[in-house]
Amino acid sequence: MKDAYFPYEEAYCEPLSRYSYFSATDSSVIFGSFRFDGLTEIMKSGKQAAHSVLMDLKHPIPEGLRAKTESYDGSSPYEFVAQTPVVCRQYWFVEVTKDKKSECYVYDRHAGKLYGNDGQATDRMAFIVGSDGTHFIGYVPDKAYYEELVKFGLHKADSLTEERLEQGGSALVLYRMK
Repeated sequence: MKDAYFPYEEAYCEPLSRYSYFSATDSSVIFGSFRFDGLTEIMKSGKQAAHSVLMDLKHPIPEGLRAKTESYDGSSPYEFVAQTPVVCRQYWFVEVTKDKKSECYVYDRHAGKLYGNDGQATDRMAFIVGSDGTHFIGYVPDKAYYEELVKFGLHKADSLTEERLEQGGSALVLYRMK
């Protein structure tokens, strides 16, 4: 950043529990924070260098409790963005924690909407580990996990992939957004 800075309070800190604190897109860098119901998008060029992207969480941490560790340690009823999103075009795969449970959502940056990705959905995406810019990439660690995903509607893999999973291998799943 040349003409702006990211303001923070003197006592501000982030717990060391995220896989990554930043995600990159073609036009921006995204920063995630436990103490904010959304993300900060830092543009690579343009007049508005950094701006907030609010997520419409049903049970956000109240403003006065954001600095209190117990508000985001899983022992409270509040929701918060738990990981920096994985980005695929205008879609962001976002993990939200509430009551020590993790739920995943897809945020459509163009529409400004957060879509559920719950365990009952047949088109549920699971264990997203990255993106190639066109697809979200999911990791399937073993045969049992694969069989659970198939029960929820994942298309069956070819016989070679199923054989490798049976032999203790793992697989990747490419999810293409419509």
